[in-house]
This record gives sequence, C-alpha cells and structure tokens, in this order.
Amino acid sequence: MPAGANNESGRDTVTLIREEGLAEARIVAVDDRELIPEDRGIHIPLVGSAITIGRSEDNDVVIHHKKLSRRHARLFFEGGKWLIEDLRSTNGVWINGERIGVHTLCHGDEIRLGPALFRVDMPEAAAAGTQDRPGRTQDDATVMAAEQEEAEGTLLLNDVRASEALLKAMESERAGAPSSETGPAGQPVAPSQTRHAVRTRARWPAAAAVVLTGLVAAGVWFAYFNGDRERDEIVAVLQTKFDGFIEDYETDTGERFDQSLRVLEELAAELNLAGSRYPDSLPLLEMQVRALFLKFEREFGAVLFTEEFDRMLTLIDETQLRLEVLLQRFAGGDSQASQVTTEVQSLLELAKIMARIRGFVLRFPRPAVDAPRQPEAVDLREARTWKEDFFRIKRANHFALSVTYPYFQRLVDRIDGQSLRVVNRWDNLLRRKKLRQE
Repeated sequence: MPAGANNESGRDTVTLIREEGLAEARIVAVDDRELIPEDRGIHIPLVGSAITIGRSEDNDVVIHHKKLSRRHARLFFEGGKWLIEDLRSTNGVWINGERIGVHTLCHGDEIRLGPALFRVDMPEAAAAGTQDRPGRTQDDATVMAAEQEEAEGTLLLNDVRASEALLKAMESERAGAPSSETGPAGQPVAPSQTRHAVRTRARWPAAAAVVLTGLVAAGVWFAYFNGDRERDEIVAVLQTKFDGFIEDYETDTGERFDQSLRVLEELAAELNLAGSRYPDSLPLLEMQVRALFLKFEREFGAVLFTEEFDRMLTLIDETQLRLEVLLQRFAGGDSQASQVTTEVQSLLELAKIMARIRGFVLRFPRPAVDAPRQPEAVDLREARTWKEDFFRIKRANHFALSVTYPYFQRLVDRIDGQSLRVVNRWDNLLRRKKLRQE
C-alpha cells in the first residue's frame, strides 16, 4: 500500500517502508531480533501530521509483540518539529536510555519500544543543525523546567552576592567611621553632618534585613517549587503504569492471573513508597486505594465460587482494615470526600453482599420440594434484602465496574446469573408451597 493510502476503516495510514531511500526523515529499526519476521526491517517515514504505534491493528504502525501496549506511542508534527509521546504504555517509551513522556526527536536519537530499538534518521536536520540537540534527551517540559530552574538559581545566586556586597559595605562603613564628632584632620564636624552620618549608618542594618529576608523567602519558594515538580513527575509516571495495568490485565479473562498479581504487587510497592514520601498527594492516595482493590478482587474471585465462605469474609475485613490505614496516613485533608475512596468502600460492601449470597447457596444448593435442607422464612427475607442491596450498589457503581474494574464486573455478573437464580427459585418454590397450604 503506498504512503497515504486508506486502510479498510477509511482513515489515512502511514505505510511501513522496508526499502532504502524512500523517506528523507524517518525512523529505522536497528535491533528487531525479537520481533516476528513480518515486523522486522521497519522504516517509518516522518510524513503527515501524526502516526500511532502499538499492538492493536487500528494503529498506523502495528508491532505484534506482548511488550507493546495496544496503543503504545504517537509521533506527531508540531511547531515545525517531530515529537514522540508515550500513550500511557505499560513498558514505556525510552529515548537514549531514559523513559520519557513527550520528547522532541533529534537526529540520531535511539527509541526503544518494547524489545525493538529504532534510530531517528534526519539527514537534512543534521546538516542544517536544526532539530538536533546533542546530549539533551529529556522531554520538552523537563527541558523548560530545567532552564527555568537555572534562571531561578542565577537569581538566587545574585541575591547572595548582593547581600555579601551589602555586608562588606557595612563592615567598611563601621571600620572607617570616626569615633567622635571630628573630621579626618581633627576639625570639628557640623551637627547636621553628624546626624546625616548616623542616619546613613542606621539604614544599613535595615536594608540588610530586607535583602536577607528576601533571600530566605526565595530559597524556601525555590525548594518548595522543586519538591512540587518532582512529586508531579513521579505521580505522572505512576499514573502511566497504573493505566497500563488496567489496559493490559483488567480485561484479561484469567489466563494471566499469577502474572497480573505479580505486576500489581510491584506497582503497589512503588505507590506505597511514593505515598510515604508525599503523604499529602491525593492522586497517589487514589492510585493506592485502587491498587488495593485490584489486588482484593483477584484474591476474592479465587475463592468466591468455592466453599471457603469464611475466607471470603476474612479477605473483605482485611481489605477494609488496610483501606482505613491508608486513609489515616493521608495528610492532605478529608480523604473521605474522595470519589475513588467512596467508590472502593461501596464495592467492598457489594463484595460482602456477594459473599452472603454465596453463603446462602452453599447452605441450600438445590431448590426442590424434597431437598434435605430448605431455607426458613427468615432466611429468605434476609436473601431478598441482600438481593435488593446487590442491585442498588451495582447500579450506583456501573461506571467504575465497566471502566476501572471490569474483572470485578465479571464476578458480579456471575453472582447475578448463577447464585441469585438459586435464591429466586427457592423464593418461588416456597411461595407456591405456602399458597397450597392456605
């Protein structure tokens, strides 16, 4: 297919060029040994306005490898330059050995996507000296922040030098000041000149105090600004990893259960470390809370349809306790008001109801007139209450279940389709039995 031709969906696509010399500015594969044969030798011409790369077939450039996310990265043209952006992939986009968010491409840059290594080839840019920044491998936002930090550091340094000059002037003034009201030759000094000298000397300490106060304030602000920026960068990286986990594992049907738990435990450890360092960060708290529930739903799902009823309740109690500990450590205010916290607390209540419904089914598994064990009226009243609460909480959390917790959504649907059917059959059976008796 020639470059710029339409694919079956009707959108413009960028053809992967596997011949030499067809594009002046391009990205070429330099190490693709781990890719399948069909994906080797990829050359991506930098044409058009945007190019998406990923594992899914709807990308402009498709690389069939498990270490690439479905939508992994995007190349786009902006401000006369080509940039690459990480689309919240699990394994990230690496430029010259550093993980980036957004990065302006330069001639000779090395791009790693999963197991594949690519090189940016911009012959014209290299010759003209444009879009070529040796040694600068940070993304634009980081570069701008570094330049701003350098400027602020210069300002701070100038304040220090100004204060040093001021203090030296004070010492000089004090050293050269006459000890009595006489001039250098021993001549009397007029009273007005004496008062002027006293007022001048009195102003030096006040001016020094103003400069030093400004210096301290500038230093405090500078440290606070840098701490805020570092925290935001860490949050952004962890958010990318978290979103990548949801994309890659939460919709999985269970074939990679052990792997998902291992990845989740590693992510949770990183989140807990960052949370202890920045206890006032609400985004970090919310990711910790969500990670806690993601781990719970997997462990809960492993026992929900077994006979381990006590284990179900123990898991719920332990998770609620861990959630309380997380909220107590949070130093940023009223964490109870967080939508994510409220959401997870509600879903844990739903899990408790699901466990009780399963407990009912374990006690009364076979709805039949001749069943050896049959529920009493009080048992059915309890089961009806659970059923009402089940559907109420399920409706209230429809968005969270479908978007963030599809794994738990499948457990909910299974309770609805299997366990509640047993409850309904018992309910109908005993109603008919009561009518016959009347």
